Amino acid sequence: SDIWGNADDFSYWSETKSDDHQNIIVRVSGLSSMYNTAPSAWSKTGIMIRSTLEPGSPHYSLFLTGTQGVCTQGRMTLNGGPSHWNCVNIGAKAAWIKIEKRVNTFSSFAGVETVVGGDPSTITWTPIQWTTQIIPAFAAGQSYRVGLAVSSNSYYPIEATFTNYVFKGNHISDIITNFVPHSFTHERSDFDTHSTTDVQANTCTLAST
Repeated sequence: SDIWGNADDFSYWSETKSDDHQNIIVRVSGLSSMYNTAPSAWSKTGIMIRSTLEPGSPHYSLFLTGTQGVCTQGRMTLNGGPSHWNCVNIGAKAAWIKIEKRVNTFSSFAGVETVVGGDPSTITWTPIQWTTQIIPAFAAGQSYRVGLAVSSNSYYPIEATFTNYVFKGNHISDIITNFVPHSFTHERSDFDTHSTTDVQANTCTLAST
């Protein structure tokens, strides 16, 4: 599976939103292969804001990768080619990541906590892109999908752990139950059975296709 090319192949847990201005924050950790192999260098797990659930939909995404650091990628137009904007090597296998959406303009950040289990409000954020990214497909007032994406970039599925998900100041316990799982290729129709959610502990473990 991969999030690349003219059509994407991955697992996505998302919900519909229409807020023009909002922030999404999550801590990503525990990236691991489900078959005792090291995750691919370009395995991806993180936040995705997607115009639709079409495989070739425009999107803006911020991923923690297997070995390439935290990266911003996306697609500018329907069924268009992919865009890779930047990667920052944060020197860690776990990170806080954040996307700020202002209508069709996106900014991305990463932060490594100095205290395990720290509050995201205390983290110093490092920009992943030094300039904002404009994707015209996201118009004012338009609904879109927002959520968590996992892609193995190989034949071997991976799992990732997300904690402390925040959408526009709302805690995960308010929104995680609204997430709808979607497999873009259904290579593994049971992918959601490998995924678990502990709302009380504010943690979810999600599996790729």
